[in-house]
Amino acid sequence: MILLVLALLIRTPLGPPTVLLGVIWGLGVLVLGILLYRLWQMRSLDYWLDRDAMHILWSGDELYIPMSSIKRIEAASPRLSIQNPWWAWPVRWVHPRTPGVSWMSPRLFAYATRPASECLAVTTGGATYLVSPANPDAFLAAFASRQAMGAQRQVYEDVIPASWREHWLWSDRIARFLLAAGLLLGLMLLGYCIWSYPDLSAMMPLHFDAAGVVDRISPRRALFLLPAITLLMWFLNVAIGYVLYEYERLATYLLFGNGLALQLAGLYVARSLVHFGV
Repeated sequence: MILLVLALLIRTPLGPPTVLLGVIWGLGVLVLGILLYRLWQMRSLDYWLDRDAMHILWSGDELYIPMSSIKRIEAASPRLSIQNPWWAWPVRWVHPRTPGVSWMSPRLFAYATRPASECLAVTTGGATYLVSPANPDAFLAAFASRQAMGAQRQVYEDVIPASWREHWLWSDRIARFLLAAGLLLGLMLLGYCIWSYPDLSAMMPLHFDAAGVVDRISPRRALFLLPAITLLMWFLNVAIGYVLYEYERLATYLLFGNGLALQLAGLYVARSLVHFGV
């Protein structure tokens, strides 16, 4: 579907249909990216046992459940039913203990790829974890064997987050807003130029002198220099700000904000040029 829309996009003359196809293609790529990310999450789910703890790996996060805190492991109740909202598909039965998951009970966490009634329930003193090992009997036997050996060292219940979760971009809302707003406005500027292109004259004014007299006329395709320049400048500001963040956060905000301001200025200039070029 995405390739079909892309083929139509390439063959469609510049104008409103091109913008609409571009939006559809962009949304399709976004949905595909989200789906691939969630499939990777499911693929990353793993469990293993040692003498000290039960380990659960999920999206790069590693959860430690000490053997000493596990009261029992048994088949979950057939009446138990847990599902993510429909928009979380295909991760239907996974409710990891991560920030932002607000629909979960604070005492029940699911790390499973099957319905809750088909899972094993790992009960500790403070929570219940649902897991879905490929071979439940072998998992139970391994648990009994490790528990009989006794722990080698003291382990505390903990979650070690994946390194990518600790990146500053995920915790800095201001930086995320400036980045997202700048990119969105840059794409809007490009879309506006494409939308207006069929209505422009073959030759259009691109520059005016101090008296307001046109002193430069160019083919209408020169209009696309504007979004190209503003997006390039946005990228340079973002790249420099990214490097400076650890040393001077305020400078990063100023650079990201400058990239956003460039897109706003570009929209204003494009609107003026289109007005005089029609």
